Amino acid sequence: MDLLSKLPIECLQLIILVLVQDRQYGAIAALLQTNKYIASIALPFLYENPYRKGMHCYISTQKTRSRGRSDHALTSMLLHQLPLDALPPAISYLLETTNPTPPKPLDYGACIRHLCLPSWALDLDYYWPHGRYYREALAYMKGTEFTQLCRDHSLLPCYEENLGTGLDILRCHFQAIVWRQACWTLAGPILEQLQSLTIPVFDLDRYSAAISRLGNLEHLEFALDDIVDYSEEAYFGGDWVMSPRFESEIRERKERQLRTMVQFVRGHAQLFPGRLKTVICSDAEMWPDMHQTCPVETKLEMLRILPPPKSPTFLSKANFLHVSAHLQSTDLSQVQEITDMESPPCLWYDVHRDGRDFLQRCRALKSIHMDTLGPGSFAWAVQEKQDMESLGSNCHNTNSGVQGGVGPPSLQESRPAYLEHGLVPLEEFNILESDDPLSDEDDNVVFAFSQTLKKLTITAATYQERYIPRILQVGGGWVDLPFLTTLYISAAWNRLSLDAQLYRHCPNLTLASFTDNTIRYRCRDITTCFAAELPRLVELELNGWSGLTFHPATLHSTVALKKLCIEIGRDDVDAYFIPPRTELNRSFESDPTGMEGDGGDGDNGGAPIQVAQEGSRMRRPKWTWNWYLPQLTSLTLTGEFAYRFQFRMLQGCPSLESLILNMRLTDRSEQFTRVLSRADLLMPMVADNTGEEGSSSQEQLYKQQEGEAIVAPALKVVKLVGPWVIGDELVVQFFIHMLPSLTDLEEDGVTGYTLEKVCEVLRSMPSKIEELSLSLPEPSEESAKELGLVGEVYDDDENGDDENDDDENDDDSEVGVGDELEKETELKLCLCLEGKRFFLKKEFPSDIV
Repeated sequence: MDLLSKLPIECLQLIILVLVQDRQYGAIAALLQTNKYIASIALPFLYENPYRKGMHCYISTQKTRSRGRSDHALTSMLLHQLPLDALPPAISYLLETTNPTPPKPLDYGACIRHLCLPSWALDLDYYWPHGRYYREALAYMKGTEFTQLCRDHSLLPCYEENLGTGLDILRCHFQAIVWRQACWTLAGPILEQLQSLTIPVFDLDRYSAAISRLGNLEHLEFALDDIVDYSEEAYFGGDWVMSPRFESEIRERKERQLRTMVQFVRGHAQLFPGRLKTVICSDAEMWPDMHQTCPVETKLEMLRILPPPKSPTFLSKANFLHVSAHLQSTDLSQVQEITDMESPPCLWYDVHRDGRDFLQRCRALKSIHMDTLGPGSFAWAVQEKQDMESLGSNCHNTNSGVQGGVGPPSLQESRPAYLEHGLVPLEEFNILESDDPLSDEDDNVVFAFSQTLKKLTITAATYQERYIPRILQVGGGWVDLPFLTTLYISAAWNRLSLDAQLYRHCPNLTLASFTDNTIRYRCRDITTCFAAELPRLVELELNGWSGLTFHPATLHSTVALKKLCIEIGRDDVDAYFIPPRTELNRSFESDPTGMEGDGGDGDNGGAPIQVAQEGSRMRRPKWTWNWYLPQLTSLTLTGEFAYRFQFRMLQGCPSLESLILNMRLTDRSEQFTRVLSRADLLMPMVADNTGEEGSSSQEQLYKQQEGEAIVAPALKVVKLVGPWVIGDELVVQFFIHMLPSLTDLEEDGVTGYTLEKVCEVLRSMPSKIEELSLSLPEPSEESAKELGLVGEVYDDDENGDDENDDDENDDDSEVGVGDELEKETELKLCLCLEGKRFFLKKEFPSDIV
């Protein structure tokens, strides 16, 4: 540290600045403990904004609790720095301070520039844990002086019904008063140096009287701490009911406070023109069930007094009000991101309606998350693209825009924005359907930003006042999107119909997800999309109509695919519709079963598939189930896709770790029962067509006759749901040979095998299985003993111990019992039968043998 102390101030400041940028506040705090020279340099960096987010989280990994404790300690320390005679009685009693404190070696208050004291930084539970009140403080709270103080602070008795009785009411009132007094006590001596300040609205008159001292104030927060907004829980929660007179008084008081806030901002602007940059209003969060609000009209009135934002780089709910208050005078050319426009919901539409060129002025826009605005929202972008193409100026894109400043000023002013700055470089577009239904937004955005768009998200309305099913058409007006990597479309209450060419427009997709509300369907309505080449696709999630219209030949190109999910129905429904067997079988080309393919890419691998009828025959492409997907780790199929699944697909998925097949039926029909045979677990016989005599050995001939056994070497987790039938004769082949790495199997509704066979195989064959969840009935005590099964024992509380203690120790006690049981009986694995856990012994009991 001696060498560090010899560094010039400028060097030390640069070092500490790097720590601030990395949010290494703990390291800066450690410098305060070195020597006075280093501490005096580090202190301004640490306490410039003492209540900033993340300031104290380094103390503990439990960030929320740590920050709360640290902010309490910080507030206490800052208040202790002040002279005793400067502290109001309530704060003195809170701090239990009765004697003057000695002067501190460092003046922390002199370093503060941003003072935003949150109300919860003075929580009484920190100062008086477990209700242990300071004796003098409790006497003060019950005295006449404090009673009068409550009246002066307008702590109305009508609210007391929400606080409880007696001491609870005193605590709440005391905390409100202490927080208001602490805000002024800390701010009063240093008003001249403050750049940011939180002001309790109830105490605004005191700050107004000192407004001439706030010459450096740039950021102002009005904390709405007075009870002027009453919720139904507050005044209907008890016997008290708000009278018309009281309601009128409350309304007048709120209007008076709002006028005072506007006058304060106007007064500051007159004294210090252009100094105040931002004004926000927030609930002080002091009163349960009492959310205090400020009308949007009042916020806009205050923001219009301020200067417009200076070249914002983003628009969100944090600054959109300010921008909308100065819509025409704000420079939007540097805006790169628009997001969180849901608050307040109506303002987004008003701004767009009043200034139709609003989005067009954001020339640097790269990302936008927005609600629908109606047809023509991006017509300007389409026009710019068409104009640019008509001029033969395709080079004037995002990366090589035409530079301004050429020619005389009159000519320069008349040049369109896209000639000055290039086309808008939009990369991410996320639109949510709200009051205005989706119209031409996706087509226009895709056309206008086809050379820059990387991520596209479309979310149709997630709820409707009146449920009216509709078909959401997507992709009909799309062009090629060479840079698009992420495509997410959700139509929760609709049917999502993808254009047949959509996949071909997006050759570089890495993630594609399509979801809709398709639950029941007719095969003759299905129009299959074109097969496409998607070599970079990593995740493919198809839920609903998109799965039915997907061309399976596309999977021959998805060598990078890691996750494949094709489902029918909603997440909250674990049962699926499958069309009648005759209809389903006839819907597949030249495939009487609708399940078995004959290898290769299948017919129509690269040609459009049209739904047609020849008599009563409908056509869909064959699913060959022979794709090579070397990186696939997760596969989920439900409904007809699970029913038609062929296990030979596993042979081409050497990295597969998780398999879910759910064909639980809505109508419990027996016609869709999948009875597995030995042939289902073997690869189809492949004839030797080499034409060389003697090329077939005895082993090759055997493989041709019997087929090669299917093996999924990495598959660990398997879930089978629905009417599957696996006979005892297949248990060894299914559980052991085909799935050598299986650790977790869950089945529900599977029949055909017996518990005796499972126990026999698992005990005699080497496997990695740790847990099986089976739908077999729970065995009797005698049967369990014969099978070598030991039921899990729970340590019931016979003495009726405290319920809370039981809750806290439930998990630990259960684990402990399981561990002890396994150790004593040398158990191998766990079987869950009808919700009860059994452990399988490695060897049969000697008396059974």
